[in-house]
Amino acid sequence: MESETGDERIMDSQQFRVAAKAAVDQIADYLESVPSRRVVSAVAPGYLRPLLPESAPQEPEPWEAIAADISAKIVPGITHWSSPRFMAFFPCTGSYPAAVAEMWSNAFNGAHFNWVCSPAVTELEVVVMDWTARLLPS
Repeated sequence: MESETGDERIMDSQQFRVAAKAAVDQIADYLESVPSRRVVSAVAPGYLRPLLPESAPQEPEPWEAIAADISAKIVPGITHWSSPRFMAFFPCTGSYPAAVAEMWSNAFNGAHFNWVCSPAVTELEVVVMDWTARLLPS
């Protein structure tokens, strides 16, 4: 696909839309499959290196190839924190609302660590923390 930038190596907005819509479908498929997956990976330490190139690619790879690598090479080594059978550490945050929220968070792409850097994020955090505090017993 010819990029609107004139350089097919640079993702443009149309290519982003196609890749993002495909990712949404792939993520939904993954989340639907999580309950039937083994919670903890069965891979051995060092499993991934032999599956990847010796050095970083010199040219961009198509998003379809990257998505295929995620499914074939990365997912087998994942502990599925989104599984309803995963009871370690703390509750899972891998839900559809969390995935959409994470897309927005990544789209804003900022260091939102104080009010000057991002007033809305700081103020939203205060409001949500106040809501959370009210849920705690006295």
